[in-house]
Amino acid sequence: MAMDYMEISSTEEVPKGKELKMHKKRDSVSARQHSHDKGIVKSDGSGASGPARTDEEESGSFTAKIRELECANHRMKNELGRSSIHLQESLDENRTLHAKIRRLQDELDSSSSRATHLEDELVRATNGITEAMQVLQDHQTQERSRPNLHGCRQGESGDSTADFQLPAQ
Repeated sequence: MAMDYMEISSTEEVPKGKELKMHKKRDSVSARQHSHDKGIVKSDGSGASGPARTDEEESGSFTAKIRELECANHRMKNELGRSSIHLQESLDENRTLHAKIRRLQDELDSSSSRATHLEDELVRATNGITEAMQVLQDHQTQERSRPNLHGCRQGESGDSTADFQLPAQ
């Protein structure tokens, strides 16, 4: 990472942002010497000269900038905290929803299996009923064809089950 340098005096250079770490007396002497030699160099490093500033003005300007940056940093930390909380809540909700989806999928699979089982039972019961009706119909046909004790066939006696029909398949 390249560092920008700001010329303080004609003989020394200091990285930008490090100007406040200098001793006040040395800074004062250097700034006065520099303002007499070349004029004050702007903090953007452009080299443009401007009116001479006092140490108190520069110190106040730097202090104000530091406070401004500290406030911005504090706001960013607060926003990061809120975002982190929101992200954690969203993650928890996501996990809860995934667990609910798995539970519902398991219920759906179980219900589907149960429905298939019931369909199989229905087919088996329907087949059993159809077979029973066929046996009953065969039995009734045999009964009608045999003569009874009175010499007439059973179908002639007015049996009410003679009209029984098997359902069409």
